Amino acid sequence: MPLDVQPLSRTRRIVMVLVMLAVLALSLGFAQLLIQGRTVYVTVTFLPPPGVAALPVNKDMREALVGALAEARANWEQGERHFFAFDLDDSLHALPPQYMEVLLERILPDTVGRVLTTHPAKLGRFIGSEAQRREGRGNDSTFAIIRLAPVENHIVAFCFSGDGRMTDADRQFFDDYCAQGVAIRVAKPGRKG
Repeated sequence: MPLDVQPLSRTRRIVMVLVMLAVLALSLGFAQLLIQGRTVYVTVTFLPPPGVAALPVNKDMREALVGALAEARANWEQGERHFFAFDLDDSLHALPPQYMEVLLERILPDTVGRVLTTHPAKLGRFIGSEAQRREGRGNDSTFAIIRLAPVENHIVAFCFSGDGRMTDADRQFFDDYCAQGVAIRVAKPGRKG
């Protein structure tokens, strides 16, 4: 049985095209609302440690993996101390211990391949992980300790290193700094965070 198909009039074709464009515009607008509703902005502020005018922040993952790391230095009575701050985009989607291992190996290159032991610790108000390494022995050694927290689509970390063994004063500084020296703010558009 043949179907009776009649061509659409010019007016009906124009109306049909306008309706399709309106449906397309509505669907794109709805998709934009969904994307904005899931967008989260993370702002990280690192206060300068004692004896440091400004603490540079490493923000580029590629630079952190193969380039020169930005750091600040201070001469304390225990010796020279190095401070590293990281606010990296989580583009690798790796686990926090993997990030910690890579960053510690960049700071202490002689520790490549050593087993990394981590334990839970807070960075700002976020739960993260902490690990430490030492290269060398005795007074010729160098220590590094890092605390890292995944925050939404960011990896936020603070690392502290120096010559010799880590003293009680170094440990106290590190714990206090990780609690109060790092401010992490998470906000969604249109909301106060």
